[in-house]
Amino acid sequence: MSRIPKLLNPAMEARAAEVLAKKEADRKKYEDKNCLKREMDVLIAVRDFSKLEREIEKLTKQKELIKDFFLQKFKETKTRYFENKVIKVTYVPESEVVTLDSKGIKENYPDIAEEFSKVSIRKPYVLIKQKKEKTK
Repeated sequence: MSRIPKLLNPAMEARAAEVLAKKEADRKKYEDKNCLKREMDVLIAVRDFSKLEREIEKLTKQKELIKDFFLQKFKETKTRYFENKVIKVTYVPESEVVTLDSKGIKENYPDIAEEFSKVSIRKPYVLIKQKKEKTK
């Protein structure tokens, strides 16, 4: 004897199949709605990310213009730094840097590092540090 009851009435069987089909359609509709919501969330995040990237690029350009302004003013006035309650700006002049040409050393003389030292010129730059607010 089967544990699943048999529907004796074919009309009841048809109605049960109809109800099951509707429930399946409703479930599918709900999943599609959630999928669309997830897709919309992704699209919103992509839009917001793109917007932030453009804003960062714009702000980076503005920051570079300000740094160039400070660099020019420091050169003109021969000043080394500027400081107030909010910010400290330091002029770092051009300087030479000695580095090792490690590729050349490795290829030709792994035991002689000094022979492959090279001198390069560091460009002057401005170092800007935002001061932290003192908490009371």
